[in-house]
Amino acid sequence: MQRVLSTFDAYQKARIKFVQSVAQLSLREENVNLMENAEVLKMLRPLLSDHVPSIRQSASVALARLASHSQVIAEQIVQEGLIVALVGSMKNGSSYDRKAGAFAMRSVSKHSSKLASSILKVNGSIDALKLCLNDVSVQVKESGVWVCNFIAKHEDSSLATQLADAGIVSLLNLCLEEPEPSLKRIATISLANIAKHSVSLAQQVVDAKALESFNVLLSSNDLKLKRQVCACVAQIAKHSDEMCNRVANANQDCIFRKILLCLGSSDDIVRLNALICVREVSRRSSKHADMIVQDGGVKMLLDALRRDQENQMVCFFLFLLLLLMCVCVCVVCVCCTSLSLHVLTYSFSLSLSLSLSLSYSLTSSLTRTGTSCRLDVAGIFGILLFRCCVKDFKSWWRKPSQRCSQCKRRR
Repeated sequence: MQRVLSTFDAYQKARIKFVQSVAQLSLREENVNLMENAEVLKMLRPLLSDHVPSIRQSASVALARLASHSQVIAEQIVQEGLIVALVGSMKNGSSYDRKAGAFAMRSVSKHSSKLASSILKVNGSIDALKLCLNDVSVQVKESGVWVCNFIAKHEDSSLATQLADAGIVSLLNLCLEEPEPSLKRIATISLANIAKHSVSLAQQVVDAKALESFNVLLSSNDLKLKRQVCACVAQIAKHSDEMCNRVANANQDCIFRKILLCLGSSDDIVRLNALICVREVSRRSSKHADMIVQDGGVKMLLDALRRDQENQMVCFFLFLLLLLMCVCVCVVCVCCTSLSLHVLTYSFSLSLSLSLSLSYSLTSSLTRTGTSCRLDVAGIFGILLFRCCVKDFKSWWRKPSQRCSQCKRRR
């Protein structure tokens, strides 16, 4: 009796060890081709339906990591029908099975619209996604929302239409009411990717009362969430006059007035997305443009422009400072022949690259948000130049005899 039990126990431990090792090895991209040649998918297939929950979940995670690294493996997963096993595990298993299965579906669907369509064609796949969105666990909900986002972001509008017709939009709107910030962000991005395709899809997002939820979210202090909300409202307003009217309604506490206030945000991307939303509304008709003027939108637009000009002035003064440093270094190099010639070449090359970088930054439009990034790059260039020059100057200054002989020779 004990011998029989020990045999089955050893078999179970071997399966657990194998699937955990495969999941660990699939973290590294260089191992993917080796495991593909070893036909790892055929070995993982029966483990997706194993009666031990930890084995099923580890097998799903291994598939997800393999598919994330390689589109070829993702196509093989679809061709060999492993999505069917994943869907069955998600529908009949626990919350952990749903989370792992959604991770695998997300990794497959992100590569192309064809793979995303293949997932939706599997019987019960949308029902499995709805189970994830209705789950009590926030992490399971977030995994399901990620799948919806990767499916809807493709150019094929039929994918987003299938999700919307299945009632996914209302479930995504419910995710906006959850306290988890990351769930709100990805749910907002998913709604934006659904609404961007057509007027009918944007209408479904509006009918699900997403604008009311966005109105509440704009009052939060989460800048990343505000970025996504402004972008989503812009995707809704761009389609028709009716959508603009829904966004820019006459209520005192309407969402569009809060978006106008976002033009004064300290975050560049929030200002950019708010500007895009204002542009989509203002270009529709003179009526919408008059509404923006009456709400003080011109002053807010000028403030946003002034803020961007201040960033450009900082960049301009930094350019002058570093250019002066380059000139000083070149003068020292010419006057003191004991300094190595590579300092002169290095200083000129750095000044040239710095000038090109900052010139592009100064002539960029208002819609660009990389000024702070280019300031960091310019600062790094300055530090490199300063350290190189100080190092060579110190090495020259520490040789007084050579310095004196050079000076006498010049006299």
